[in-house]
Formats: sequence, C-alpha cells, structure tokens
Amino acid sequence: NLDVINFCSKNGISLGKYTDLWGENNWKASEMIFVRRVGATTDPEVTNFPIGLENARSGNCPTQTLVDAYEMKNGSEPNPKDPYTGRDPRFAMTIAVNGDKWPNTNPNPLEIYVGGRNASPIPYATQTGYYLKKYVDGSTDISASTGSGGKVHSWVTFRLGEFLLNYAEATFKYFGGADNKDGELTMSAREAVNKIRKRTGVDMPEFPEGMSSDNFWKRYKNERMVELAFEGHRFWDVRRWKEGDKYFNVRPKGMNYNGESDADFFRVTEVIVQRKFMTPMHYLMPIPKDDINKNERKFVQNPGY
Repeated sequence: NLDVINFCSKNGISLGKYTDLWGENNWKASEMIFVRRVGATTDPEVTNFPIGLENARSGNCPTQTLVDAYEMKNGSEPNPKDPYTGRDPRFAMTIAVNGDKWPNTNPNPLEIYVGGRNASPIPYATQTGYYLKKYVDGSTDISASTGSGGKVHSWVTFRLGEFLLNYAEATFKYFGGADNKDGELTMSAREAVNKIRKRTGVDMPEFPEGMSSDNFWKRYKNERMVELAFEGHRFWDVRRWKEGDKYFNVRPKGMNYNGESDADFFRVTEVIVQRKFMTPMHYLMPIPKDDINKNERKFVQNPGY
C-alpha cells in the first residue's frame, strides 16, 4: 500500500473532489489508478432511480446503518427531528432522502413518506426510506419519450483513497496504535485517515492525536464504510474482520416516514429482509470438488460445505 501511495505522489495522482468519483468523466478524476469503462448505458440509472420515475426500478437502497455511519460535522448527535442536516458532506453526495430534488430529471422533490409518489405502497419502492446517488448519473433521462440515451460509466477498481485506508488499517494493526510510525512507515494510521477526511469538499474534523486503540478502530471502520460505500468493499471488509455474525445476522434498518410534517416524520424501523450468515462457513469459499479430487488426502473441504 505504501508503494502505491508513493507511486501516486510521484506521478501526480492525488485526492480530489469526492463527487469526481462518479459521473460520465469519473475516469479522469485525479485519484484514479485503474478503472473499467463500461461504455454508454442507462443500466445504472434504470436500476437505481427512484420508483415513481418512468422506467425506474429502485434497485440499491442505502440502509439506516449506513446513514448512521455518517458523523455529524460538529461532533454532536443528530437531531431526531432533523437527522440529516449537518452530517458529513459525503452523506448528501451518496444518499437521497425525502424532499431531495433527485435526480436532476425528476420534476418533483422526492416523496418517500408512506403514500408519496416514490414510496410504499407502490410495488418495489424503497424499503429503507432512502435512494442511491453514488455511481448514478443524475442528469440522465430514462423516460421513453424524452430520454436521450445513456452515458459512459466507469467502475472504479483502484483509487488512491482505498490505498490510504488500507495503509491505515495495516499500519494500525502492525504498531498497535494510531499515532505510531517509524523510519520506513513515516505516516501514521491516523494521518492516513485524516488525508481522506480533509479531501476537497469533505473537510471533516481530523482524528485527534492520542485516540485509544478501541476508539480509533471503531471510527476507522466507520470511515471505511462511508468513504468506500457502494464500491464493492464492505462484503470483504466484514469478512476480513471476522464480524459477519455481528453485521450480517441482523435485520437491516430503514427510515419509516409517516407524514409530511417534520415534527412526527422520522421513525427507524426494521426492514423485512432477513439474512443468515453462518460462521465459520461463510468466511471462506468452498473448494471446487474437481480440485479436491486431484488430491483427496491433502485437499480438505472448508468447514460447512
């Protein structure tokens, strides 16, 4: 990870705006290391735009767990009657909430309260009370009559932000502390995370010196969840930390909007979906039977399969 970070430093690859990570020109973002271009398509928009828009399918809906991971910028607790104001700026860049004018082609603010134009009881409406912005091009028109076709999409495989977080985790585990560094590892885990938090357009308060190991580790995992949301990392992170039973065996939570006035609007609720994560089975993939057959005495199947 340090080799990659140093390579980026020498070759002009640097953190830029968080919103540069998606959109038609995201492959040009200053921190990109390797991206896979998909070409012109409306598939991400058709899949993820809110129900209530023509041709939209309401696919990936953020959970309350992810929403709660976005810290308040001033370090306070969220106001239960106004839970979104003052959060980490990456929240509004990633997640669409009730009242947002999203996407740009939507003529109306989102109505995600029960009975609203983008909510239950409409079939396939979000069960969590949120819709996805990240990786979705809000300027795309997917309607049959006025749609003008898709735009280029590029999936991020490697970007500098991930390697700073990887480095922070490895360094923290190696030293056993967030502030430690030496002649080779000249950047501490805390300093690496703070580069992410101080990136253009985010500017969150830095992690302070002297954090306890437990506090740093808790907030690091939170930071990774926020920074890399919907980039395909969470599935592997939780397994690497051996915390699948903690995070994957609980019902996902969402926000149940029960009225149009803010006074009695917000109520956290459990989502219908129930997942079953089995340990230690689901920390490992099964070994293919064809491979086991090549040497049955030494190739032993992973537990549970």
